[in-house]
Amino acid sequence: MITHADIFDKVRTWIVDNVAAEVGDKVIEANQNAPRPARPYISVLVTTTTQKEHSNESHPGDTGMASIENELSCMVSVQCIGENAKTIMGNLRQTLEKPTVLQSLRAAGLPFIRVLSGVNDLTEQTGTQYEERAGVDIEFRAAAVVIDEVGVIESVEGAATHERPGGESTTLNYSIGAS
Repeated sequence: MITHADIFDKVRTWIVDNVAAEVGDKVIEANQNAPRPARPYISVLVTTTTQKEHSNESHPGDTGMASIENELSCMVSVQCIGENAKTIMGNLRQTLEKPTVLQSLRAAGLPFIRVLSGVNDLTEQTGTQYEERAGVDIEFRAAAVVIDEVGVIESVEGAATHERPGGESTTLNYSIGAS
């Protein structure tokens, strides 16, 4: 099953492939406790993953193992911190217009769906100085496949009795499958 770490890795690859000239490989997971890299850098937060609609389940066959495919919607917040943050985020956002980028995201199992917000200027005061920040929220889709042992019904046995008015009854014994 796809995890937040898997989604982060795929988003990180997209970012490094497209804005390495501006930030190099300085892409970190947001809300981590490690020291922050030199600016500018980009932080990524996978905020939610929710299952979309119903799952597709395969027939378990003789093994009792079924493949269950779920479609997930993944909300990802991407922020750039440092000089020219808004420009860097604008450049990154524009890469989602390129067919080659969309194809590579799709091939990585993370199709781009939509940008949920334009590039937001999130500049804030830190101490006595301002820290340039810009962010964008993006929705991706991912497929999660789970294999589950649902079991196999090998046989069914039982009896059914039908009683008619007047006390007369008929019993039907049945056996389906292995005896």
